[in-house]
Parts: sequence; C-alpha cells; structure tokens
Amino acid sequence: MLGQRTTRRLQYSWIVRLFVVLALLEAGSSNLYAAITDNGIHPPPTTGPYAYNTFSPGAPGFPALGGTYVDPVFGSTIRRLTDIGANRGEDDSYAHNWCNANGTYCFYTGRSKSPVSILSSTTGAVVYTGQPVGVATYEVFWHPTDPDKYFYWSGSSLRRRTLSTQTDTTMKTFPATLQTNGGSLNTVDRTGRYFTVRYGQHRSQLRWPWCNKRGKVKRA
Repeated sequence: MLGQRTTRRLQYSWIVRLFVVLALLEAGSSNLYAAITDNGIHPPPTTGPYAYNTFSPGAPGFPALGGTYVDPVFGSTIRRLTDIGANRGEDDSYAHNWCNANGTYCFYTGRSKSPVSILSSTTGAVVYTGQPVGVATYEVFWHPTDPDKYFYWSGSSLRRRTLSTQTDTTMKTFPATLQTNGGSLNTVDRTGRYFTVRYGQHRSQLRWPWCNKRGKVKRA
C-alpha cells in the first residue's frame, strides 16, 4: 500500500498538471473559436465601407468573383462564390448545409432551379455542371462524411451521386413516389446511415426512417 506522504505527493502532482492544462487552454482560447463567444450584441456597421445597406455588388471594395474581404465584426474571411448581380437567385442555402463534408464544394443553382452545379469553395469556379436534383433542388443533400457524394430523390428511389465518376447509385426503391420533406429538414443523420423519407397518398403521407445498412423501413 502507498504511504500517506506518497499519496499526497501524487495528488499534488495531478493537481499541478490540471492547473497547467487549464492555463494552456485559457492561453489558447482565442484560437479555439471562429466566432465571437461573448454574450454581447454585435450588429453590422451602419456607416463606412461595410455599411449593412450599401455594401453590395458594385459598391467600392466589394470583392469580384473569387475575391475576399474580412468581416468587420467577426474578423473572418468571406469569399464571394457567385456573380448573378441584381438578378434573383434560386439557391436555397437557408434550408440545410449547402457545402460538402470537408467544405470544398458547394451546390449552386444560380437563376435556374434545375439542374444543379457544383462550385469550388476556394475559387468560386464551376467544377461540375448539369448535376441531377430529382424531385426538387432544395432536396439535394450532401453525404455527411464523404465529400465526393450527395443524395437526391428520383421518383420512388433514393439515389446517391458520385461526383468524381459522374455516376448514380440507387440506394433504395420505395413503394411509392417520394415526396419532399419541405427543404428545411435534415433527411440524413451525421453518419450517412439513417434517412427520413416521405411517401404515400395525400391523407396519409408519412415520414419513415430508413436504415441503409439493414435495408429496413419503420413507420415514424
């Protein structure tokens, strides 16, 4: 058995190590976040070159396609990826994650709802054009872990698109035509294993969870 002095020495050693770790975390805390983490309110500027209502395409200092500027409030670098000017765009970026698993590609529809293009998030260049979207542009969704793949509904099938080979794989064909989930719902879990699908007659359109490992559907 350890003596009392030895036990106290070990306890003291661990306490010292704990404080060292906490001190290092505190010293490097400014590098742990990509945003402001206090509880204050940080509105956008209302005057100057980055004024909220005037900093837009065509304004002095507004970046060209592929160019960047530094956000005056949060300090992060913003890159311009599209250039449709004053025209209306059909991108539905509010609905769910519009960039792939490692942030290198983004969906882009521009002024057309179908098909979709794939942009480079580094340069804004179009990498792939004419990519299938299935039932609706807002229902295409990236694979959560594989940056080369995305999913979409087509008729009664859930399909997976592989960009590098420009091929499609039918993951599952369901008993009826798949309906939209509304665009704002997450239709796949963080592992890419579970999906939420919706099909059936109008009065009984239900959402069903489907597991692509077991191939089973359970009523939600």
